[in-house]
Amino acid sequence: MQHDNKKNRNNKKRRRHIISVVLVTLVACVGLGFLFLQFGSYELIKRPPATSTVASTADSKNGKLTIHPTFYVTGSSGTVIPVSWLTDQLLADKTLPAKMGLTIIADSSHPSKLTVTGTIDKANPNPMILFGTSKGTIDGHIYSEGLKAAMAYLASHYNVPSVNMLGYSSGGTGVIYYLMDHGADKSLPPVKKYLSLDGEYNTKTPLSAGESLSDVMAAGPKVKTPMYSYIEANYKKINPEIQMDFLEGNYSTVKQTDSTIPWSDTFSIYHLLRANGNPVTNLFYQTTLVHSEDCKNPNVAAFAKNYFYGGSPVQIERLN
Repeated sequence: MQHDNKKNRNNKKRRRHIISVVLVTLVACVGLGFLFLQFGSYELIKRPPATSTVASTADSKNGKLTIHPTFYVTGSSGTVIPVSWLTDQLLADKTLPAKMGLTIIADSSHPSKLTVTGTIDKANPNPMILFGTSKGTIDGHIYSEGLKAAMAYLASHYNVPSVNMLGYSSGGTGVIYYLMDHGADKSLPPVKKYLSLDGEYNTKTPLSAGESLSDVMAAGPKVKTPMYSYIEANYKKINPEIQMDFLEGNYSTVKQTDSTIPWSDTFSIYHLLRANGNPVTNLFYQTTLVHSEDCKNPNVAAFAKNYFYGGSPVQIERLN
């Protein structure tokens, strides 16, 4: 009997010891797990990102940096060099609240295929984005699909409450086509402002006999190319809240041209946008430069700076 009691006491001690070990182990595991979570959270926030596309939680939402970009869409050459002349002028002003961000090139054969270079970090909430095509084109549909892919790229990598756009020459065709084709797509960032720089909307069509610029601005051109006709058929798809300004070089008042794009072309869609309810203005700027060099014009840079980033208003001749 005494042997059995001693055995029972030993079994009880053994069970208590096992329970104690289990409890200590559980407490240790919980504690280590808590420390791991704390350490992991710290690392997630503090570790430098692999690329410059993710900022700290103080500057981001859902792990994405919030940006307000401006697109600079090039003309029919495809290369971004012309619009880079403009952004270089802007960047020379060290007070400008914007920096260069990305260069996006759409494949002209497959516009949804993009080549993206550059970076955007949290010190650049207003990045400049240069947009071009792999081959030169005046086809607004190629621009439109490329811009759609570019906007989808931005939306997947950043929080983009809105964007601004500048369309130079045939790039103007592309931006207007994009606004008609994809501007209502809620998955893409909305466009807030659009600046047309010597934009092409009627395939360089000059005035017809007996037609005046006032006639074109009031009711549209007599000669309507497929480019213009597509806009005329679809302009009501453009968001009427987008602010639009149309700049045209006052290169020759006699020939009414910027040397390449007739005034009757670049202002041909003015009446459509007015009918759509868009806040729209048409303006001339003084220039001695030919169309291909208009992005070098300091008057253009001064206007773009004020239009997109704020600053002193620029005195430019208004048509309306």
